[in-house]
Amino acid sequence: MKYLTMAYAALVLSGCAVTADVTEKMQLSSEQNHAVNMIRAHSSQTCRVAYYEGPEPSAKQKGGTVEVLKPATVTRLFHSTQGWYKALVVTQGITDYIFYHPGLERGICGQRQWDEFSNTAGIQFTEVGLPPRKSL
Repeated sequence: MKYLTMAYAALVLSGCAVTADVTEKMQLSSEQNHAVNMIRAHSSQTCRVAYYEGPEPSAKQKGGTVEVLKPATVTRLFHSTQGWYKALVVTQGITDYIFYHPGLERGICGQRQWDEFSNTAGIQFTEVGLPPRKSL
């Protein structure tokens, strides 16, 4: 398994889908474009790829980490009412989420690290460009 990692925290990344960048599929606001650009930069400046063996969630890291050499393609974008953006990204054959908060100027590499981050419980995301779901 391949994971993105940042500061010793592993990130789950899997798959290898090649799809269009979100900026090619829809019109984004200037704030959304800024978030996408920061997520791309964060992917190559901060995130690392780590290899793991074994079943989740107890998989063990095998070897060191490898630098992400090029910015990720953002294939889907989500936003929360708390100001966080969540982007489904693809880079170097790996697919995972990167999270970014413009107000905090904070990025988090991968779903695994997001789940370990203490302040994320209960944060809900809505996909950008899709109408909100109606409650029953």
